[in-house]
Amino acid sequence: MDVPLALLIIMTEKKPLFYGWIVLTACSAVSFCWGIFFSYGLFLKPIAADLGYGRGVISSAFSVFMVVSAISGIFMGRLTDKHGTKLPLFISGLLISIGLVLCSQIRCVWQLYLFYGIISAGAGIVFTLPPATVQRWFVKRRGLALGIMSSGTGVGALILAPLISHLIALYDWRVSFAILGVFVFVIFLAAALIISPNPEIKGLKPYGDNGFIPPPKEVDEEKSGWNIRELLQTKTFWLTNAICFFSILPTYLIAIHIDAFATDIGFSEKTAAFIFGLIFGVSVPGRIAGGIIAERIGWRKGILVCCVVCTFILLWLTMIKGPGLYIFAIIYGFFFGSRAAILLGLIGSLFGMRFLAGVLGIINISGFLGGAAGSSLAGFIFDNTGSYNAAFFVGALSWIIVGVASHFVKPLQS
Repeated sequence: MDVPLALLIIMTEKKPLFYGWIVLTACSAVSFCWGIFFSYGLFLKPIAADLGYGRGVISSAFSVFMVVSAISGIFMGRLTDKHGTKLPLFISGLLISIGLVLCSQIRCVWQLYLFYGIISAGAGIVFTLPPATVQRWFVKRRGLALGIMSSGTGVGALILAPLISHLIALYDWRVSFAILGVFVFVIFLAAALIISPNPEIKGLKPYGDNGFIPPPKEVDEEKSGWNIRELLQTKTFWLTNAICFFSILPTYLIAIHIDAFATDIGFSEKTAAFIFGLIFGVSVPGRIAGGIIAERIGWRKGILVCCVVCTFILLWLTMIKGPGLYIFAIIYGFFFGSRAAILLGLIGSLFGMRFLAGVLGIINISGFLGGAAGSSLAGFIFDNTGSYNAAFFVGALSWIIVGVASHFVKPLQS
């Protein structure tokens, strides 16, 4: 959530407080909760030890989470476009909370899959409602707003990773799940009461919509309300799906397995959790800087820069045997974080604002499937080879594919 940064902007505004900054803060809080799911890797070894399964089987539960989240994102996106933000946020918060509390009662592996399925039924909203809502509230500073909102996941991982690690050590992984369930419900309930889907409902205009500052866009807003059948017939739609799939695959490959990888090469569990948090902590300035810079140089150019850096740093990860892991965490965290904010801006610029939550819900299917593939693939590669190196090569190849697709993607033409 970069809630502190959003609050700082609010306090330094010279004009009367624009309600969009409050909406941005609440959307960032919703994104913050995704840090819990990014932190699944911290549960990987304890759950595997208790249930007696390998990392491939346990990490595949997260793959189920990603697939179901993709489907739920479609329904939550369409529900948001039709009925506003309050009902989807309440339903999602309730489902996530129930699922997390049920995880504290897991006794066999099928329950892990089932309960994470319940969690994922609500989790899909995180990547549809907040980015769509923020882009409707901001014309000027849209890149900054997207950077702040998307940094919520990074801040969430930075803060929650050491907290979850401490809870697991102090109690166990079961109690930790229950505590997180209560926490999520409080956040989502508060967000449901605060967030308004667009400024018109409050009798306002988007921030910067004063007739002098045009929105950063590559597609004519008047020609934007594309329907699903039309989208399926466009190259833009399929290239964007490829970008989402192959950029999220290495993201979750690292997120779910970096903690285990770090302990495998000799780091303590506490240090491994710190490295995990460092990646996502550094992603916060990356998301903010990426959104601001890409708004000026172009969303596609911004993605290409991230792809080049992430490709080489993942290849380097196959050779790391010590303190170099800290360097990896800083560099990779910054540029993978930049990609997150830039991709949201790219999708908005390609498809327009009118039905953006619904479009994000559809396109995010590819991203979630990529995350599912990355998290489970790395687990099975390790179980069969005793090493993550082949998985890191797959991640590097994925970034190359993202770069190629980003080069060729074009805005929709009416």
